[in-house]
Amino acid sequence: MLAVERVFPGEFVGPGRDLNMGLWGVLHGPMIYVANGAARGVSEPSLLDASLPASRTDTPASAWSLPYWPSYSDCLPEQRGLYLRWLTGGRGDPAMPIGYVFIYFYGLERRVLVDHQDHEPIIREVLRLLSIYHTSHSFRGYATDFVWTAMLLALKAGGISAETLALAVTSAPPHDDNAMATCLATFYLRKEPLPKEIAYAIAAADLKSPRSVIVRRNGQVFRKLFYEKYAAVYGQGLALQASKRNTRIQYRAASSALGRLSLGLERLTIPNVTGLPSQFAPLVALWSDGIEELRAFDRAHQAEGPAAAMTTAMYEALPAELRKGDHPETDAWFKVNNEHVDDGGWAIVPASALAGIKGFPQVARLTKRQCAEILTTADVLEFGLEPDTRITGKSWPWDQKISLFLLAEEPGEEGGFYPAAAAMLELGMGVALTDGTASEDEMAHMLRHLESQFELTANEKLRLRALQHLLLTGEAGDSRLGRKLQAKLSVEQRRLVGKYLFAVAAVDQVVTGDEMRALKKVYRQLGLDATELDSLVSAAGPGLRADGLVEIAKGGPRAPGETIPPGPHAASAETFALDMAAVNRIMSETRQVAEILTAAMKGDGEEPAEEPVTTPQPAAVGATESPQTATAVLEQQTATPWEGLSPRFRPFLAAMSGQAAWPAADFAALARQHHLMPAGVVEAINEWSQEHLGDWVIEDGDPVRVRLDLLKEQWDA
Repeated sequence: MLAVERVFPGEFVGPGRDLNMGLWGVLHGPMIYVANGAARGVSEPSLLDASLPASRTDTPASAWSLPYWPSYSDCLPEQRGLYLRWLTGGRGDPAMPIGYVFIYFYGLERRVLVDHQDHEPIIREVLRLLSIYHTSHSFRGYATDFVWTAMLLALKAGGISAETLALAVTSAPPHDDNAMATCLATFYLRKEPLPKEIAYAIAAADLKSPRSVIVRRNGQVFRKLFYEKYAAVYGQGLALQASKRNTRIQYRAASSALGRLSLGLERLTIPNVTGLPSQFAPLVALWSDGIEELRAFDRAHQAEGPAAAMTTAMYEALPAELRKGDHPETDAWFKVNNEHVDDGGWAIVPASALAGIKGFPQVARLTKRQCAEILTTADVLEFGLEPDTRITGKSWPWDQKISLFLLAEEPGEEGGFYPAAAAMLELGMGVALTDGTASEDEMAHMLRHLESQFELTANEKLRLRALQHLLLTGEAGDSRLGRKLQAKLSVEQRRLVGKYLFAVAAVDQVVTGDEMRALKKVYRQLGLDATELDSLVSAAGPGLRADGLVEIAKGGPRAPGETIPPGPHAASAETFALDMAAVNRIMSETRQVAEILTAAMKGDGEEPAEEPVTTPQPAAVGATESPQTATAVLEQQTATPWEGLSPRFRPFLAAMSGQAAWPAADFAALARQHHLMPAGVVEAINEWSQEHLGDWVIEDGDPVRVRLDLLKEQWDA
């Protein structure tokens, strides 16, 4: 048991106070909510309940992991002990798993947004945490949004010091539109000019600002040059203007408990500085001028030997430390990137544009070797490409749309879970986009959950966001993904996938009839009984029907007299409380399927030693050729080693080669005859044929067609 000295249930112990924690020591100005057990059942994940056991022994590695929405009360005694050691140790261990930092952050968030107290000390505390845990994309996103929202609320509550504001400018520059809107409104209300750091962030994020290797290679010099040019034009800074119509704060709480409360932010209007984008156009000109002025400096500071004297192959063959000057294709790649930036800020480039840089002739589909050449250059230039043929195993068609993005760090060893995370994202987006749009909450929660549960690297996180954008724009997606997973995963594993997709739909606390219908469709694609959704819905929303006709509306504990604010989902005549703890438990289970799903997306795993297939196969189902013709083809193909193809698929391919076209029903019957799933066997054989024959050998449809010419070429070779 944890001894807490004279603290009332649910009390916030803030700045200037000490908290005696018995054997754990004394906390000075801890800024946490504490209770002695009387607050059991309170839906506040940060509440430190002193009556709950906490272990003082060393924490095993298995106890470090926390679910997506962590809560002190739900932690194991070993996990509580780890959290308490972090608190008493100064809340600064950089190795601390980010879930424990979030438990602490939830309390700071509540104190400002619900209690409306301690704005400035909490802002400074969050800025301190950001200086330590900024490598977590999820924490950086939530914490930065909170800092600027809290800053604006502090102004309305009485003010904020210039020192704290300056610290926020340098430590938490806005990273998205919402944070930028509140940041600019803060300076507008204080009647202060735009700081050079925020001006730089605006120019860097503007889609019209050119992307250049010069900025990446000479970051500090370029920033200093931008600051000097900004000061030369604006002196102390640009005087901000706002449009006549105010806007509203768009804040997404990190805490699931706050997500169920009406915080009043939706009724708070702020000056709409971003509503006059023309005032920031000169910043783009300063950015562009800086690149041009720095170009000569950049060339002068490259090591001896002009890069133009080298070919691409020569440059890429050199060890990294011996590469002098620019890659021969540097300017061409950045030019293609800048020319194809879309409204979302992503460069969506056709494969043909990258192939053109390489001088490849136009073809229907690039070869695996050509794709590898493009990807090698991308690695050297530190660009990422999504989809990446090294991950998907499929080469690009000539007109394939590819997301081109600058990597967050040097290319290195990937974590291995990205294919699984991508599959989960694709299925989840399919549900979220049921009505043609996806809410920001759904998209943000999907990404943050997958990033944490699948332990993605910084580059993989960028890749996942690029994939999400491609899915939003309709430029990506595999309609056979559900069937592919059905072929490769067990029933229990597919149930975990299905449960996760339900949690995605429920994460914004509204599950619409359209979403329920989409979920049932995905369940059928996964080979699951769609009625299994009934139990999931019942667990999350007591009394809720799972017929897709009743919505879950925002619920949870409410203050006396509090009502559900009207919104796009308020049309339902009947609402039910949504148990976010149940949704949290579901989402936490995705870690269990991560490794299994990763193996499934990579293929069939280790293949047995290859042996020639010599046993004649039964006559093909529904064959139209004569028996003599079919037998001759079978005998020819079974003598072929089918190099690289798993032995389990060779008899089926040999049987298929008996004719060029198969009615869909006959094709499915043939697959079952060989104990294979139709969708799975098509995917497996086409992946093999793409690598070894340069194209797909099976064209899905009705009829299913077989490229006998490709098979004959392999035999003749």
